[in-house]
This record gives sequence, structure tokens and C-alpha cells, in this order.
Amino acid sequence: MHIIRQTQDIQSLHSRGSISSPLVQHLKRKLSKLQQAVEPETSLLDFSLEQHGYIGVFEAGDTSLQAIGLPASLEQIMPEWVSRLPLEDELYYILYVMADNDCVIQVYLPKTLVAGALEAWLEEQPLEEEEEDEEEASYAEPF
Repeated sequence: MHIIRQTQDIQSLHSRGSISSPLVQHLKRKLSKLQQAVEPETSLLDFSLEQHGYIGVFEAGDTSLQAIGLPASLEQIMPEWVSRLPLEDELYYILYVMADNDCVIQVYLPKTLVAGALEAWLEEQPLEEEEEDEEEASYAEPF
């Protein structure tokens, strides 16, 4: 699992070819929104998700969520919010999990890695579409 704590993590993942340019742009916008909401006095380069909840991006072969502080299995968590993010030729499911009152962990699941019971469960959820280019969400976006 790719773990994102700061903008430097996004750049590093992109330079290694681990995440696409559209996902990079989305994550940078999201990190900027979070920084403005919770630590506007901190520069974006210095802002860290350590206190607020990591962003995890699933990759092929991942079987556990423990790296980001969640129970090992996806079946053991109950997200507060589930959305779908279409990015050019990619599709991600985003699970927002409230770990405690001050911490929301975001898990990005590429559609290509979702199958079987998990896919069926995700499709049953009331999914909101997250828009790639939106500046202001037209619905209540958690972050």
C-alpha cells in the first residue's frame, strides 16, 4: 500500500511511476483542501497528515490495511463514506474511515483490484461521484 502523509509522498510515488498524473493532481488538490481546513497557518510543503489520518492507495498484492492503522481486512472496517473517483481511464473507490474523532483515513481502491464480494458490496453502497476537476463540490464532501 502506498501511504501518503505529505505532498512529497505524492511526488515520490509519481516519479517512481506508482501513481498516474491524474491521481497526482487529485491528491494534491485534496491535500491542499485539507491543509487549508485544518492547518491554514502551515505551508503546504510542511503540512502532514500524521495527526489527521493518512491517505492509502491500494496496489496489486495488498492484503492488509494495517500499514495505515486500520484492521487487517477490508471486511473488518465500516467506512463512514464511500465515493467513486473517475480519472481519465482509471476508476477509484474511496473509503473514508473515521479512526477516531480527530482522524479520517482515506483508502483509495483502484477498480482494477476490486472483485467478488468486495465489488458487490461497493456497488451496493450509496456512492457519490468525486469530480476530477471540481473546485467546489456540489455535495457535502468530507475533504
